[in-house]
Amino acid sequence: MIAAETRMSREREFRDLYEDHVRAVRAYLARRVEPDHDEDLAANTFMIAWRRLPGEIEDPLPWLYAVARNEVRAHRRRVAVRHRLTEKLMASTPRGAAVEPPGEPPVLGPAFARLTDKEREAMLLVAFEGLDHTQAGRVAGCSPETFAVRVSRARKKLRIALAGALVPLLVVAAIAFSPSKHDALLERAFGENGSEILYWRIHTVQPGLAPFTDEVWMHVTPSGAIDKVRERRVAGPVRGYEVIFDEPHGIDDPGHRDMSLTERSPSGRKVTMPGYGYVDNDISTIVSILEKAARGKLALPVGEDGSVRVREQTAADPSPGQVAITLWLDPKTAKPTRIQWGNSTNRWSRNARVERFQRLPDDAEHRALLNLGG
Repeated sequence: MIAAETRMSREREFRDLYEDHVRAVRAYLARRVEPDHDEDLAANTFMIAWRRLPGEIEDPLPWLYAVARNEVRAHRRRVAVRHRLTEKLMASTPRGAAVEPPGEPPVLGPAFARLTDKEREAMLLVAFEGLDHTQAGRVAGCSPETFAVRVSRARKKLRIALAGALVPLLVVAAIAFSPSKHDALLERAFGENGSEILYWRIHTVQPGLAPFTDEVWMHVTPSGAIDKVRERRVAGPVRGYEVIFDEPHGIDDPGHRDMSLTERSPSGRKVTMPGYGYVDNDISTIVSILEKAARGKLALPVGEDGSVRVREQTAADPSPGQVAITLWLDPKTAKPTRIQWGNSTNRWSRNARVERFQRLPDDAEHRALLNLGG
């Protein structure tokens, strides 16, 4: 009697599961396989769910998507085998004999064709299945951070591919190519497709030192590398001091040892030092990390308040290059507002208020600002 009641209860739970999610699973499959196969694959998915679905699961839909994803993979392998058999058959068939080729996978269009399989899957999970990065990561078998990188790369490629395309891509434009308000902050603040010059005016407070204000100009290449930086002290100790870092391979790649540092003291004395290693804790290194994230090369978490965790602390008693770094972006304008190194218990802690931030065109007039006295 107890066994019968348990079975009836499980059947009711499964029926509810099926009714709640069958349309979503069918839609997921319909976007990935030929129309004649989505019903069969949906049936296989729920057959597996009946046998293997965990008893306690808060959100079964990502789990079902993961099963359906495996069914799609198996289906595509079967299609590929049929293709190979057909090719062999055609090669051995006399001319004039007809051979019916198997159905081709659905065409996603020239823009989607530029994406890798993982990037295409990421866009489908976010745009059409409506999953967040944590849920979609479970479906794709990766961490939310890795999934976020795939989405960012895919969006960047799609925007470039569809630039100027006069087609009514309403769903894609409204959903797939529009990052969430938090993901979009980094892409709005950094990640320009071409080269540009970023200008910062930063007021810094550090325990044990007098406050100071610097102006910083940095040249960002189309790839996101920062190959030239000029800093000028405009208030505080050693006012008038200037320094220029010149690194063809980017300031976050000092291994080439071809960086040069040129500094000018307030009195006007100028010194150039070749082969100089750049301090990996300064604003330019921070921006190089942010540029990578904006281009989808790595994932950085963005908080509701616009905070971006640029680096986690990597040691119990950290050196300057090991302290945690957080940068805040204005949620409305996407402009940087504040940077924090370490915390109140760390001797290397400091706080910087961004008084001004501008994105300047990379032309002769603004490139002059990268030179001493510019």
